[in-house]
Amino acid sequence: MVEQAKRYHHTGVFQQLELTGGLFMNIWDQTHECMSRDELEQLQLERLQAIINRVHKNVTHYRKKFNELGIIPEDICSLSDLKKLPLTTKDDLNLNYPYGMFAVPLREVVRIIRHPVPPANR
Repeated sequence: MVEQAKRYHHTGVFQQLELTGGLFMNIWDQTHECMSRDELEQLQLERLQAIINRVHKNVTHYRKKFNELGIIPEDICSLSDLKKLPLTTKDDLNLNYPYGMFAVPLREVVRIIRHPVPPANR
C-alpha cells in the first residue's frame, strides 16, 4: 500500500511524490494527461463500457436495475448514454451490503470498508 507522502519534487512538467522509505510515485502521466479531447472521450467510453459489462455480468442488483429500465450493455454507445444508467442510492448500498455489490470474485476483494452512519442520517 502507498505509504504516507513526504513531499513533492518538481522538475519542469514532471512531478514525483516521495513516499516514506525513499520510494517515488509519478504523479504526471503525460500519455493520458496530454490526450486530445477525442482520445480522452474514447478512453472514457471504453472504460465505461467495460464497467457496465462487468456489473451487468457480475452484480445481480445492477442486472435487475438494467432489466427494469430495458438497458443492455450494448445500449451504451456514447458518453451521453450515461444519463440512461440508474443512480445508486444509499438504500441500494444498505440493502446489498456487503456482498451484493461485488463485481469481482470474493477472493479478489482486499478489504471491505463501511463508514458508520449517524442514526439521524439513516
